[in-house]
Amino acid sequence: MPRWSRIMMLICTLVLYSLNAGAQSSATTNRRAVERSSSGSLRAGKVMVDPGKVSIPANAPGSAPIRKDGYEDSSLKELQNKLDERKWGSEDTAWERACAIGTRDAYQKYTAMYPYGAHVPQATQRIIDIDVENVLNNPHSSLPGFKHVQSDEDSEYSTIVIENSTGVVLHILYSGLESKELYIIRGGTATITVPNGNCKIAAMVDSPNVRPFAGKGVLEGGRYEVTFYINSSQSQVPPPPPGWLYRLP
Repeated sequence: MPRWSRIMMLICTLVLYSLNAGAQSSATTNRRAVERSSSGSLRAGKVMVDPGKVSIPANAPGSAPIRKDGYEDSSLKELQNKLDERKWGSEDTAWERACAIGTRDAYQKYTAMYPYGAHVPQATQRIIDIDVENVLNNPHSSLPGFKHVQSDEDSEYSTIVIENSTGVVLHILYSGLESKELYIIRGGTATITVPNGNCKIAAMVDSPNVRPFAGKGVLEGGRYEVTFYINSSQSQVPPPPPGWLYRLP
């Protein structure tokens, strides 16, 4: 073989060897980059960054903790609501839930779900107490005087005779050691017997032009009488006696 042919073959062999070596080096580099990327390293363009060796300033943009998005917040709220609703699943837990909330709606929910429940009388009394407080805390008229027509200091109870002269149905709410609710037809009379002591009373009629009546007092035993009426002219209403309870001379 001529000398120049041998030289050309040698040159071709060297070129092929160089190309193979370069390809193998590039493949090795890419494989290492992939392995480092899959192991949790961070990439910035073509530069591989090890997060363990990077120090991010506290005031750097994006350094604040990530907040939960609206979807997660709504999901947590929905889960909490479901957990709260489960507490109404049995009578005992429902009563505990109603007492913990302490609102009129909560007590009404208990009585609606368990109308024959053991705590219905307590729930009903608390609803009445709340309703009376609502009347007292809003604009209202003073109660007419309760006449103490018969005293009985030895008795632990008082009897109240209520006459309805309003011309419409009268709704009475009594809040005390025992709370009671009653409706009296127009021209009718009702009697309730309750323990002595401090009490609050609210009375309402179904008319937007008439304010509810409300007041506080102390029952001392015996018999009381009261008449509710509505006057079209305020000038015709006699001044109420001191307080809403008074004794006959």
